Amino acid sequence: REGRRGGGGGGGSAAWKALLEDIQVLTQSRMEKGKEVLLDLLESGEITVLDRKITQGVKSGAMDPAFVAVLNLNIDDAQLSDTDENARLPMLGHIYTRVQEELEKRAKPSAGVVHKLV
Repeated sequence: REGRRGGGGGGGSAAWKALLEDIQVLTQSRMEKGKEVLLDLLESGEITVLDRKITQGVKSGAMDPAFVAVLNLNIDDAQLSDTDENARLPMLGHIYTRVQEELEKRAKPSAGVVHKLV
């Protein structure tokens, strides 16, 4: 039976491996794009420019789950940093807050209520 797992000739294993490799490549590509978006935001200079870029990024879809993952990884790294001169954390925190605000504006009202309850 061809439709069952493990059935057939052993090509299923190769197909799964190829699929997982494709997913890994796609994930890596999206994470790299998220990193580029974050670097662009960090180089904004003025807070009004930063906020405008965030609004535009959410509208365009550039602030996708991969971007949020990259942002969270950078926040975690900044929190672990021992230096008192760490200016990244407040900036990353502001970016996180603004991205969440913009995403909530675009969410369905019912999803927004659920998000606030969780």
